[in-house]
Amino acid sequence: GHAVIEELLRTGRPFVVIDKEGSLCDAFESKGALVVRGNAMEDDTLKRAGIERAKGLCCALDNDPDNVFLTLSARTLNANLRIVSEVHDDFVRERIIRSGADAAVSSQSIGGLRMASEMIRPAAVGFLDSMIRDPQSTYRFEEVVVGDASNCIGRSHASLRSSGSSDPVMLAIKDPRTQRYTINPSDDTLIRAGDILVVMGDREGVKRLKESAKS
Repeated sequence: GHAVIEELLRTGRPFVVIDKEGSLCDAFESKGALVVRGNAMEDDTLKRAGIERAKGLCCALDNDPDNVFLTLSARTLNANLRIVSEVHDDFVRERIIRSGADAAVSSQSIGGLRMASEMIRPAAVGFLDSMIRDPQSTYRFEEVVVGDASNCIGRSHASLRSSGSSDPVMLAIKDPRTQRYTINPSDDTLIRAGDILVVMGDREGVKRLKESAKS
């Protein structure tokens, strides 16, 4: 939960923290986070936090049964919510997905993958860490959705770049119709409505691209 909060703060996302532990709430508020003090297992608490109009929910409770229950409750209150839940035991992953989560993240599995990556690709891991752990860095991998009325539609990949600017680097384009990715798209690849652009850039550059892709 702490790691999620730090990342949302650093990348400028609006969010609300739900916690019933007073000292933790005070610590989160001191960092600038909006906090609802209460039990996330209760529908009234979720509603006070704005669950019915939220875009997403990260479930990071202490045990899997509570995360399953929270997922079920949240899905009932907001059918369009994107739910990402922590999984403490891998065998519960499918149960959480069936409960309504869009994704389940196992800290144990990710820890193992990180150890292997540190061994076999330390430079690549170091590069990612330099983006995420540097308190001054706002460079991130991001996704940008091309809206139906976007002025990006019909333009080539190359035309989205401005010479000499710090525009985000486009790494891939996801076609939502086929769920397939075009990795390292060529300069003449045309942008279509609904495409999801996977990019790497700083917060301001990504913000400009999102505004352009929206209208």
